[in-house]
Amino acid sequence: MKFLSSFLPFAIASRDPNFKYNKRVVEGLTGTDCDVNSLTVARFEADIKCAEGDFIAEETMCTLQCTSQGTAPVFAELLCRKGELHPPGFLMNYFWSDWDMENGLKISCEVPDEVPEPGVKRGMAIWNTGQQAEFVKTYNLPSKHPSNFTIGWISFWSLNHNWWAFQNEGDEELLVEENHVWPIMSYPRCTQETDSRYGDGSCDQDSCASVPWGTNTCTHPKFTLPRNNEVIKTGEKWMGYLNEPYGENQANLTVPNAFTLWPSFWDRVVEHAENHGVSTDEIKIVGPSIASKDGAMRWGEDFYFNLPENIRIDAINVHEYNINGGQQAVDCNCEPKLLRDTLSHYRAKFGLPVWLVEFNCGNGWWDCPNEQHHDYMKETLPMLEEMPWVVRYNWMAALTETQFGALNSNVEPFPLTELGETYNQFVWDRVNTHNPQWGDSAGGTGENL
Repeated sequence: MKFLSSFLPFAIASRDPNFKYNKRVVEGLTGTDCDVNSLTVARFEADIKCAEGDFIAEETMCTLQCTSQGTAPVFAELLCRKGELHPPGFLMNYFWSDWDMENGLKISCEVPDEVPEPGVKRGMAIWNTGQQAEFVKTYNLPSKHPSNFTIGWISFWSLNHNWWAFQNEGDEELLVEENHVWPIMSYPRCTQETDSRYGDGSCDQDSCASVPWGTNTCTHPKFTLPRNNEVIKTGEKWMGYLNEPYGENQANLTVPNAFTLWPSFWDRVVEHAENHGVSTDEIKIVGPSIASKDGAMRWGEDFYFNLPENIRIDAINVHEYNINGGQQAVDCNCEPKLLRDTLSHYRAKFGLPVWLVEFNCGNGWWDCPNEQHHDYMKETLPMLEEMPWVVRYNWMAALTETQFGALNSNVEPFPLTELGETYNQFVWDRVNTHNPQWGDSAGGTGENL
């Protein structure tokens, strides 16, 4: 199996320390106006064009338009700067890898991706706590509001809910199949150093833990009990594999070890298929989560571009906390177009539907004021609904350590915050504001402009 250069010991030392699109692409340009027929960065395929024509003046916009039926432009628009067309989000604080430098920017039309059942993109997620049910019951779920639900799926960042959660009368009704609980094997049970497959063998991935009160000899710090280690029987027919494997404080696996661990994950897929009485072909797989940062993107390139024949991936898991500069706890400068164009590039680059499993304005470290989270949410929710390539999304999170960006209060009975009310009640007005061929028009006749 051939891996990308980041597995070579000399590769990291040879990398440009500044992996920003502006630095690597824009800084060296010397042109002015843009001619679509002579671009070197944005590579147009045959069935896409600028609605404004082939010549775009400096600092003006090209609205992308597909000419083939049944497709939509992957990117919404491009800005002319220094003689080349760029996604405007890339001109902010965007990471650009060696692979991107070599392959350029693909500007194409694609068939819109299908939103998984029950047809609502928005989800909610709650960490491993014995009070998970109290959080879940505050949301507009399909089982509670069958004609006007706004939350289409649930995640516990695990294969099942917390062992001690969902114990009260009526709680099990929150876990019915129509609520689409998404099981994910977020973390291995053993560290890379101790696993029996690629470590010293002192930890057995398949037998180191059984039930919360049993002996737990698992060594991975994220595999903490009490958890329910069986795949949830009412879970939906999608499964996820690995949460932030590039992170030392998360799954923390090299790509070769993630490939080696796959059979253990596949055992859980088989278990899940048997629970539903279906073949494993009907269980769809969301691949390891990646992000548009240096180490995360290089991990993603090495994994997704080198899949062995025994591994099937049906969608890509993305975590994005896009910040265009700013001052911690004061002004986080969260830009919706940076998020939009980042997600479009995932679709163009990896060719997979995008699950935006985690996003908000800046993540926990930035301590962004809640009013900035709120402003960002109001702009991004309709944008994500409009995008044909984002088939699911989830605001991070119902519960946070600092309460910045939290959807629920951290005080019992954990009611929705003002931010959570906005998230839970939002209904898209189905008006396109980013591209006329997105939203309900995606996949139309090519004459929507």
